Amino acid sequence: MGIESAEKLWNQFLERIPEVRRLADLDAKATEKNDPACTGLQEVYLAYPGFHAIAIYRLSHELYKLGLPIVSRMMSEYIHGITGIDIHPGATIGESFFIDH
Repeated sequence: MGIESAEKLWNQFLERIPEVRRLADLDAKATEKNDPACTGLQEVYLAYPGFHAIAIYRLSHELYKLGLPIVSRMMSEYIHGITGIDIHPGATIGESFFIDH
């Protein structure tokens, strides 16, 4: 892959970031709504492994769709090692997703 191709892929990825952020915010709100122990969104963003796994999935999924399966899989394996949650970057997950524990 040449530098031009890499820059094109990077720019395509950057264009998807606002949508990834929107979905991650919906995921955080779903966590806050569905976990009675949750004290607020700040706690979700900072201390919920399920949310962290979903957030990395959302980013890695975009890279997967751009044809970068190894990079996306590396991301999913990294977060799997931290959270114990394994979500394949090619999985199809809708909006407002929540994993408890």
